[in-house]
Amino acid sequence: MRTLVLILSSLSAGYGAFDPAQDLIIRWPGPETPAAALLRQAGVKAVVLPARGSESAARACRDAGILAIAEMDSPGPPPEGFSGIACDAAASEAATRAAAGKNAGLLQLVYLKPEQIHWRVAPALAVLRAGQWPGIRPRDPSKATASEAPWIDANSYYLAYLRGLFPERPALLGYRPDEDAGVSKERVLPYATLEVGLAEALAAGGNAVLTIPDDYRKALLAGDAKALSAWQSLGRMARFLAGHAATFRRPLATRVAVAASSLEHHGELLNMMYRRNVAPAVFNPAALPGFSPSGFRILVASGVGSSEAARKSALAFAAAGGRLLAAPAENEKPWWTAAGARKTGSTEEFDCFEFGKGAIFGYREPIIDPAEFALDVIDAEGDGTRDLRLYNADSVVGIPHRLPGGGISVELINYGGQTQDFMVRVEGAFRKATWRTPEGPPTVLKLTRQGTGTEVEVLYMNRFASILLE
Repeated sequence: MRTLVLILSSLSAGYGAFDPAQDLIIRWPGPETPAAALLRQAGVKAVVLPARGSESAARACRDAGILAIAEMDSPGPPPEGFSGIACDAAASEAATRAAAGKNAGLLQLVYLKPEQIHWRVAPALAVLRAGQWPGIRPRDPSKATASEAPWIDANSYYLAYLRGLFPERPALLGYRPDEDAGVSKERVLPYATLEVGLAEALAAGGNAVLTIPDDYRKALLAGDAKALSAWQSLGRMARFLAGHAATFRRPLATRVAVAASSLEHHGELLNMMYRRNVAPAVFNPAALPGFSPSGFRILVASGVGSSEAARKSALAFAAAGGRLLAAPAENEKPWWTAAGARKTGSTEEFDCFEFGKGAIFGYREPIIDPAEFALDVIDAEGDGTRDLRLYNADSVVGIPHRLPGGGISVELINYGGQTQDFMVRVEGAFRKATWRTPEGPPTVLKLTRQGTGTEVEVLYMNRFASILLE
């Protein structure tokens, strides 16, 4: 079951500072429990353990400065040695919030379904336990595909959604290696995919509660050399990412904004845009941004016509000079045509309008192919002037962040194996590119100006890298 995790912000005295937005959180489902020394080796700051049979491990974690969270059937005091609890949500928002209030002072994880994500659960913090296990999905030899490009299972768009709709709380994920996350019982998960999951979560400005797959957990307990090497690499990645977390929480360096109400209606749209390196910023339909020549220039408004505030803001965006891509919900009338827009042309899917200083691309039907729609967004950006474009890197997804002073940090997550010889193009003029990875010290990369953008040549990358453009 896909769920939402809530973490109480106030911690027990004596455990020091714990930041759920960047510290390494591991869920170890047992029944065997890990040694505290093993957890410390990877820099784990909090671990979720079975409530029964893990008391001694919890006490050892406490003594080592690691927060131990008891996974329980219902809220209540944890067993001796634990500093927090994890359990299912109550039947209602009010009951869930009341239960969290009764356990004030404990670190709490309360599992909620995605449709309950809007619940106000103060004094708790929310973490969405949903997503696909990150990596390249294995090909089904019985099914033909239109493209040889790999199918990437990625979750950056979940973090963008959480950051956009709930900016007052950390954006946190907590999927597990199960069928809900696209993992069949016979599928073998490479150890490195846990590292990729952490990298994509923090690079997108959030964090993840990482569940250790069974094979990985057993290999670690058996002292397997490959598993221990991957574990050490996870710790190295966690330290590197935590050191740059402030950068990852910066605003996205994008000119594309998306009005999104729910994951059910907008999740796949966001997924396809992130998969194609558009990396849009997400906004509540009731609080859309304005057009700016140096900021947002494209607004996607799909199925938001029932909100009067969204309609007014979207039309004002176009009137000020922006490009509005508007699509109806099922049985929704084209609200953008009743505002004095002048039709200038048509395609098979949408009509084109002039409106004020900008333009409206009004789709006649609800969007049924998010992948094709993502290409339309790229066309609206301008293929040669996109915010970010990767050449010859089908397994890599990029997320650009805007820095003070005009710089940009481009985060690159590699969902496949080691990748070589590809190009990164960023819109804008820059004089210096610095390559930053968990594996070694920063190095300066060669860059060239191409039109209105800057291109950087990447010779090799492992699972994660960040390019600082100044």
